[in-house]
Amino acid sequence: LHSLRRRQRQMCIRDRVEIPNIDVEACGGTHVNNTGEVGPILIRSIKRIQDGVVRIEFSAGMSGVDYMILHEKILNDVRKILNVPHERIYSAVTGLFEEWKERGKKLEKVVREYASLLFSTFDKKRRAFVLEIDDFDVGKILAREFLEHFKTKILVLMQRESDKWRVIIAKGERRADREKIMSSLLKKFGGKGGGKGNIIMGMLPLSVTPEMIQKAAESL
Repeated sequence: LHSLRRRQRQMCIRDRVEIPNIDVEACGGTHVNNTGEVGPILIRSIKRIQDGVVRIEFSAGMSGVDYMILHEKILNDVRKILNVPHERIYSAVTGLFEEWKERGKKLEKVVREYASLLFSTFDKKRRAFVLEIDDFDVGKILAREFLEHFKTKILVLMQRESDKWRVIIAKGERRADREKIMSSLLKKFGGKGGGKGNIIMGMLPLSVTPEMIQKAAESL
């Protein structure tokens, strides 16, 4: 606020909008005789950028009207998909979300039980394990469970897609060297990735085989 007032004095800006004891802003137009000429103003998002700075995105005038039309079309499409009247859209979506969360909990429980059985078949003398998977979300659960069972070994999960491998790497060490792992198992083969803690996710070209990754992982 102080710097704005200083700039106003330096630039000799005479037009300004001031709300006493709250804020003062330089006014660059456009000017109207009354706010009704602006038309509808719809706030689209409010985001805190940093302390004391908030970004507000809005649509006004015909842009605001277009946004309302788009918003209504989306709501109408959702209503048709859910087969409910407008006033029940919120409750229907909320119900679906709760059902989805409950299914997710049940899925995780089943995968964790499967993981315990799977890991019990692993040869404990091996340094690394490479598996092909069909579901990436299931792979994430397997990776987390692997870290609970193995403290010094490596698990690489590979899901084949049309043009690449999606990869999850779990390294069971307290301080896993992510850069070394990414360099040896991803970048070396033309892939890329990143992550936090002991789990890395990335991509590899389809030309890379699980056998190639197995050999590279054993050397880590």
